[in-house]
Amino acid sequence: MSIKRGESWGRLVELPHGVPVATDDSNAAHILSAGDGAAVMLTGGDLARTVGRGAGGAPQPGDQVRAFDVDLMRARLDGGPPRPALAHLVARSPWTRGGPWRGRVVAVMNAEFMGRYNVAPRGHPNDGRVEMVELAPGMSWRARWSAWRRLPTGGHLPHPQIDTRTARAVTIDFEREATVIIDGERAGRARHIAVEVDRDAGLIYI
Repeated sequence: MSIKRGESWGRLVELPHGVPVATDDSNAAHILSAGDGAAVMLTGGDLARTVGRGAGGAPQPGDQVRAFDVDLMRARLDGGPPRPALAHLVARSPWTRGGPWRGRVVAVMNAEFMGRYNVAPRGHPNDGRVEMVELAPGMSWRARWSAWRRLPTGGHLPHPQIDTRTARAVTIDFEREATVIIDGERAGRARHIAVEVDRDAGLIYI
């Protein structure tokens, strides 16, 4: 069940035997996409940072770990098959058209962080929703540079040219094909992107 305001999240448990280990968000997303109570030991990535995992190796079965129920995003590019995403999806112009420095940029966040950047300070991986952060197409490169410098602390928000909202499902339409990056990996290009939240899709241990 998705977390509600004021409720505690996560619990201390002993790590069971046989839990697969993922070192990043993309691998974890594919493991959790199996459904039916899927679980993964997550040792790295932006979702792990969001839930507070520090440095260190993977715990061993029987060790005390924290367990968290998490949502999963399922993205369709131009009506194709659903692709799992655990932490984030980004759609932007290809580098030949300026990349993130020109045109529309959209980040759909299940995690709070993207690398060293605090993109969605209010993001929560188990609230049944995603945070959508969108740069206006006409935002100048100077304004983008200024916002980029503030990203590590989340100080880019609020901003008159950065729109934010939460949603259980997101549909994004581009006039021209956009580059799509899912959990840090190139997923191809698309003009129409649909993202739905799969609530309580699985369990992560950290």
